[in-house]
Amino acid sequence: MNTNRYRNSFLVRDEAGDWVSPVQPFTDSRERRSDILHTVVDHDRLDALASKYLGSPLLWWIIAEYNEILWFQDLEVGEVLRIPSFETTYLELLRR
Repeated sequence: MNTNRYRNSFLVRDEAGDWVSPVQPFTDSRERRSDILHTVVDHDRLDALASKYLGSPLLWWIIAEYNEILWFQDLEVGEVLRIPSFETTYLELLRR
């Protein structure tokens, strides 16, 4: 049994032949004063950060899009991530 939490994650090739994530863009990722800054530590995961800051691990793709992360394993210790506030996230999701 495959218990890998990322087993359903995948990349696709774009028109230029590059591998990209097929997630829908977070349409308004401009920097805001309400953004949360998180410094990556060992063993951080996007789904865990989304759960902590956005209330759901399913919103990992928002953090990825906001920080132009194409692959969920591309987090580097010491890297500073910008995370939209809970309010900004849900207002944006309601507009869809």
